[in-house]
Order: sequence, then structure tokens, then C-alpha cells
Amino acid sequence: MSKDLFMNCAKFAFAGYGVQMALAPSMMVKMNFEHEPTDMEKVWIRGTSASIFAFLYALGQMDSEVAFKTTAIYTFVIGCLYPWNTRFISKMN
Repeated sequence: MSKDLFMNCAKFAFAGYGVQMALAPSMMVKMNFEHEPTDMEKVWIRGTSASIFAFLYALGQMDSEVAFKTTAIYTFVIGCLYPWNTRFISKMN
């Protein structure tokens, strides 16, 4: 996969999550944890969308090589952190 394709796919995926988190925060909980979200969960999910949009904006301001490395590391960490946190730290199935 080329760097450009990776970056476009990552930006598309993160933008999709950001929009979903901003407009339909309940969906994140219902799809991944199979329960009705609390008001607090909706607040932090909606608030997290701002961080995702800021990250996407910052990527556009970076040198392309730095943006690629940053996105590769960020994607790897997110891919490890969420499943490991869910399974082993928070003890959720």
C-alpha cells in the first residue's frame, strides 16, 4: 500500500469516526458494548470528536512524511489500546 493510499484511508476512517461521534454518540456504545449509553458516555464521545477533527487538521499542516509517521503510530496505538483496554484492563468482553 502506498503512503498516499494509507493516508487517504486513515483520514477517511478517522473523519467518519469523528462525524459519527459528534452526531450519533449513542451508536458507538450500542455497536461496541451492547448497552444503552449513559448521558456521560454521550458527552465524552461527542467531546472526543473535537480531538479527532483537530488531529485531522494538524495532519494537513504537517510535512507529508511527518504526517505519515504520525498517522502510522497513532493508528497502531489505537489498534492496540482499545482492544487491550477492553479485554484485559477493563475486563469487558
